[in-house]
Amino acid sequence: MGRIVHTGDTHIGYLQYHLHSRREDFLYAFREVVEDAIEEKVDAIVHSGDLFHKANPDLIDIAGTIEILQLAKDDNIPILAIAGNHEMQRGLQWIDVFERLGLVTHLGKTPHTIEDEEGDIAIYGMDYVHPDKREGLDYQFEESSSKYKILVSHGQFTPLVLVPGRNTWDIELVLKSSNVEFDVVLLGDEHIQKQKKIANVWVTYCGSTERASIAERERRSYNIIDLEGGVKIGTKNIQTRKFVYVEEEIPEGENIEYLYERIKEKEHEFSDAIVVVSVGGGGVKIPIAEIEEYCKSKGAIHAIIKPSKGEIEELGVREWVYFEDPAEVVENEMGSLGLSEAARCIDMLVRDRNIVDSNLKMHVKESIEKMIGESEKFEKVPVQEGEGESPGNDGENSEYTLGDFS
Repeated sequence: MGRIVHTGDTHIGYLQYHLHSRREDFLYAFREVVEDAIEEKVDAIVHSGDLFHKANPDLIDIAGTIEILQLAKDDNIPILAIAGNHEMQRGLQWIDVFERLGLVTHLGKTPHTIEDEEGDIAIYGMDYVHPDKREGLDYQFEESSSKYKILVSHGQFTPLVLVPGRNTWDIELVLKSSNVEFDVVLLGDEHIQKQKKIANVWVTYCGSTERASIAERERRSYNIIDLEGGVKIGTKNIQTRKFVYVEEEIPEGENIEYLYERIKEKEHEFSDAIVVVSVGGGGVKIPIAEIEEYCKSKGAIHAIIKPSKGEIEELGVREWVYFEDPAEVVENEMGSLGLSEAARCIDMLVRDRNIVDSNLKMHVKESIEKMIGESEKFEKVPVQEGEGESPGNDGENSEYTLGDFS
């Protein structure tokens, strides 16, 4: 019976910390998944959304992705995909472009069928849908007589994801409303591998292939779905760049040398790594730039110096400003404003570095003209408390600067 690699949240093109080496890491992680699939001779690769980190990826990222997709095609392994929220476009999606090139199949209400002597496998898809458009969604799919039926989608689905204040999507409602009885649901958007049996249906997130934030300490992974004699979900870890965490509270009466001694205990791990130093206590002035340079001198490609959770709680401050990745901060803040789809479209165009200034007005005009007559695209989106935070953000993973830091 069939075996399927389930991956997602590859976020290709993410220039994390503005490092080209990190951009390459995200592409390499996807290559590792595809090469593993080829070696294991699986029947298909399913990508559950966020192939790219943004809706308008750079040409270098598109070219690198095509090269990897071609590897699977050359080995006759189909890649079946849906669109996630990061890469979502109005109308034609990037995976539609790759489908026209014969590299990807864009999953939808009509199943892609994998033929098998022991019973066919029907795989359906449902792209990411914005929270304000989920009410009244049609969960009707084309019927299939296949032995196994799989749904692929992207979003924060309860009960696997329970984040107070976030607009989640009820997977139980989807399953109850669907005319097709699915055997397994393969999800993307949550960057940690999760699985849960709901009624008789296995629902799973594969996790991301690279660390999109310092909070993602778990090993990066993808799923292997084995349908031999029933649904079995296996997980395989991916070898990614190392993140080294140094967490210290400086005791009262100690000085900055205490922190340096703790850092030195781990510096043998710094080579080619991202180093994250969380520090608090003692009221000691923290020389951020000096510590960053020290970590880099010991081989780190990047260093982040931030207050510890205890330090944040002691000060009782709820909102902080983080300057490590300004683009990510802007994206999160824009998401919390409840802007209309039209306003978000304009924002995306203005911040798209692929559009030269002389052409910006034309692009904005064309985009707005396409929306004329669709009043809902100009309506402000209601925002619940907590909306706009990064997936998995529980207050522990935010990067901040404090008054004690210099």
